[in-house]
Amino acid sequence: MTTGCAKAPLVMPLKGYYERPTPNPIGKAMVIVEQVEETTAAPEYQRDPTYLGPGLTADLSRTDLIRSAFSTHLMDAGLHPIFRSNGTTTGGPEEPLLMSASIRQFHVARRDRNTLEAVVILDCRLSELKSGIILWQGSSEGTGWRVFQAIDSAVDKCVTPAAEFGHRRRNEVYAKLLQQIKTKETMGDWPTALTLYAEAYRTAPGPGQMEMVLEALGRLVRSSPKSVSLPETARRFVLQAESLVQDKRYEEAIAKYDAAIAVAPWWAEAHFNRSLVLAEENRYASAIESMKRFIVLVPDSPDARAAQDKIYEWELKVK
Repeated sequence: MTTGCAKAPLVMPLKGYYERPTPNPIGKAMVIVEQVEETTAAPEYQRDPTYLGPGLTADLSRTDLIRSAFSTHLMDAGLHPIFRSNGTTTGGPEEPLLMSASIRQFHVARRDRNTLEAVVILDCRLSELKSGIILWQGSSEGTGWRVFQAIDSAVDKCVTPAAEFGHRRRNEVYAKLLQQIKTKETMGDWPTALTLYAEAYRTAPGPGQMEMVLEALGRLVRSSPKSVSLPETARRFVLQAESLVQDKRYEEAIAKYDAAIAVAPWWAEAHFNRSLVLAEENRYASAIESMKRFIVLVPDSPDARAAQDKIYEWELKVK
């Protein structure tokens, strides 16, 4: 007769794999991600939310792991994921999409001492948030010899239709906003036109459309400067950004500049200062993009020459 302690399960370090900075949401369709559910009835899964298979657990629950994977894959697809909290959300000019998912199977087994075999099966549904109309639903399966291979494969098959619907809807909303802007400019209703321009900038499907909006805004500001005012909200964000820069809290400052530009994309100074802070963080590609937007808005500015020279300097540092 032998005695001894039961062998402790191996805890797989999965937490943090999908963590990354949230990108600027401007120009991205919004997708609300609901709490991931689990339909697995096996008792070992019911007892332990981190259980993966015989002798294997994770340092994060299965549902949180899948939810994190959805967030990352949606961002990689050019979408803006939002986690629903208490049934409340805020959105842009277009209706957000709603992504729901449940785990049917999440199992990891050892094939031998050094090899794992992972299987993840999800049931997913994509619908309109307000109307509840189902746009797509189906099951997805991912397998692999690493846990993340199985997760990524299963989640990606659910995210692909969300990206297709999200980008298509954003194009439609952008086109409608441009038509509304044209009408308001014809009427001479500059305040409403500016508000619509800001929405069009936030909705623009890509960098080219963003630049087109900025070019139009630049022409409007130069031709009718008295019709353009700076919203108090944007001013607050920029002042907060400047304070954060003084404290060298650069990531937080960038987020404040992003918020200011979302409200008042015609404010050239915000684009200029944002680019300098991005460069402080060695994010030279983004700094170049932001500085180019400054030049698009005010090509005749006394600072335009220095701005272009900065772009030349940063081009050498882009990796």
